[in-house]
Amino acid sequence: MDGIDMKRTKDLVLGKDGAAFDTKTGRTYRLNPSGEMALRLLQEGLPEDEVVGRLATHFAQHAAVVAAGTEAFVGQLRRYLP
Repeated sequence: MDGIDMKRTKDLVLGKDGAAFDTKTGRTYRLNPSGEMALRLLQEGLPEDEVVGRLATHFAQHAAVVAAGTEAFVGQLRRYLP
């Protein structure tokens, strides 16, 4: 995941309601179920291709579709987690 400090993702605390609280900035972000699962997997240190595989299996979607969404999600993380 080029350009993103994966340690920075651990500053996000996920709530049960799909909200992610950034302990560094105080901001809160709303995540959909796939974004929430992706973030949890990234926080566990899984590589992006494994995250894609798990999401594709869990949500019964084609891996190419999930890969595009995951890439967009990681792009948002880069943008909001400097």
